Amino acid sequence: MRIPSLPARETPRLRVLVVSEDAGFLVAAQEALRPAGVHVVACMGPAQSPCDLLDSGSCPLAGHVDAAIVDAPADGVFRHHWFALTASDYAASLARSHPRLFVMLCGPGDQAWPSTAVTVGHTRSEALHLLRWAAETDGTERTGTPHYEGSSR
Repeated sequence: MRIPSLPARETPRLRVLVVSEDAGFLVAAQEALRPAGVHVVACMGPAQSPCDLLDSGSCPLAGHVDAAIVDAPADGVFRHHWFALTASDYAASLARSHPRLFVMLCGPGDQAWPSTAVTVGHTRSEALHLLRWAAETDGTERTGTPHYEGSSR
C-alpha cells in the first residue's frame, strides 16, 4: 500500500479537520489523535450548518489544516430537509477546492467512492490510525503498510 504524502507543515504539529455528523466521533478523534500531537478541528458536516464549501466553493476550516477526515453517515449521504449530498461528493469537492489538502473518506463500504484525489480508510479506526501514524513519522512520503490495531495487514 502506498501512503500519500501530507503537505509540508508550517508548524511541527499536524492539523486535521474531522467532518462528522456524529459528535461522539468528533470527541473520539480528538482523544485518539491528541497523544500523537495532532490538533483536531471539528465540523458537524454540511447538513448541520451553513457550509462555505457548498456556498462559496472553499472551506475556511480546510484552509488551516494539513489533512481532513470525512466521516460518511451510515447511508453515505449528508441530509437536511431538501438537501442531500453524498459523502464521497463532499470529500471530492473538499479535495478539489483545496488541492494541497490530504482528504480521507471513511464510512460504509457499500457506497461509491470518489476519484483518486481522496484516500479511502474503510473504517473510522483505520482513518485515525493512518493519521496518527503519519504524525508520528512526520508525514513524509513512504511505502509500506501501517499496522491497524486488530488486523494482520
